[in-house]
Amino acid sequence: MGWAVSVVGVAGIDKNNILEAAHKAMAGAVRNLRRDLRKQKEDPVGPVVVDGNLVPKRLGTEQRRLQLPCRALVGGDRLCFEIAAASVLAKVTRDRLMVRMDRAYPSYGFAAHKGYGTAAHQAALKRLGPCAEHRKSFEPVKTFLASGKWQSRAKRLKR
Repeated sequence: MGWAVSVVGVAGIDKNNILEAAHKAMAGAVRNLRRDLRKQKEDPVGPVVVDGNLVPKRLGTEQRRLQLPCRALVGGDRLCFEIAAASVLAKVTRDRLMVRMDRAYPSYGFAAHKGYGTAAHQAALKRLGPCAEHRKSFEPVKTFLASGKWQSRAKRLKR
């Protein structure tokens, strides 16, 4: 089994949304895998199976052109070894990027919390404000940028 990853940065997430960014990364990973297999003079094989209830538009278009089957599988990380493996690759890639980000922004603790909204991450955000790598479209950063004030989750949900 071959594998490849693709990363969509914070600007791409903020421009569209997290789902579109995930779909773009899935399509990018398939494109990168095809490129790597061609270098090894191997033919790519299908089918392509993605976790969720939607086949990413870009991936569906690419797969129709290549005549490789592509399907979405809800709960795929529990039901399909390849999706579970892809999930591990994605998390390891994200964790490595967080360690690298921690070197650029050491006061935020990215290496420890890996971008999750832990108490330590939230405390760093309140103390330092968002850095260039924080998604401006993601709560609570979005509310802070609009109001200049940090609001609790409960207060944001009341709106």
